[in-house]
Amino acid sequence: MHDVEHVLLPVLMILMYLTPILYPLSLVPENLRRLVAINPFNWVVARLRESLLDGRIVLHLSDALALAVAIALFAGGLWVFRRLSPHFEDFV
Repeated sequence: MHDVEHVLLPVLMILMYLTPILYPLSLVPENLRRLVAINPFNWVVARLRESLLDGRIVLHLSDALALAVAIALFAGGLWVFRRLSPHFEDFV
């Protein structure tokens, strides 16, 4: 479990650098736009940009899908945590 940090930190850093936070996706060069569009952080930033900068708060089907995925990941993480929590005191 301790080795996850060494893999997850660089992956999250790369995803954050590939996320168009300060600029819209339309300013990304066409040959890189597809790569940036599949970034999961891009969806979050685009939805925030729509609601905060454009003033559009419209629920989409993708919002429900994202909520379902988040709940499933939370439930899976909770299950793993509860299953492994008796072993955590060995690492302290």
